[in-house]
Amino acid sequence: KFEVRNNGGHSIKERITRKLQRIREDFWLYKLISSKSTVVNFHDNGMSLCMWMCIISGKKIIWQINDLPGVFFEGVSKSQKRENDNYKCKFYRWYYRFLAKHVDCITVNVSKNKERVIKCLGRNASVLYCGTDIIEGAKLHAKINNMDEIHLVSTGVFFPYRNYETIVDVVHELVLRNVNCTLD
Repeated sequence: KFEVRNNGGHSIKERITRKLQRIREDFWLYKLISSKSTVVNFHDNGMSLCMWMCIISGKKIIWQINDLPGVFFEGVSKSQKRENDNYKCKFYRWYYRFLAKHVDCITVNVSKNKERVIKCLGRNASVLYCGTDIIEGAKLHAKINNMDEIHLVSTGVFFPYRNYETIVDVVHELVLRNVNCTLD
């Protein structure tokens, strides 16, 4: 049996099937959003069709960007070779810039990502640092009932650049100072 394959080794039929599945998933996710919801928070860049449906239906959109789309060759994707920069990447850069113009707010978790959003998407971003009281009025520490025990939970995808060793070092230092601290 003969199949036409692209450079990635997948047949055209497989690629089309995957694209159609992604479209179905975005429609399904959109249907799950309550009609009473006025604000929807999207993370990174995988659900742009669902984002557009929310924009068209009048919902406010907050776009949380921790990793820019790979077509910008910034951050995580910076190590990709610029030789991969083709018409498809150029189209997607235009597409994401166009999408960024239509969302209500872009947030990031570190200041370097704010600079990347300004550079690549032409929009400003609000920096919301994870797990801190930096945001005035948040008063996160005031909600801790027992300061004698600290139980930390950290979630995410483990990659070396994510700097998980820092939280491990902090917990280790607290334990050395006789603070009852655990990390999951």
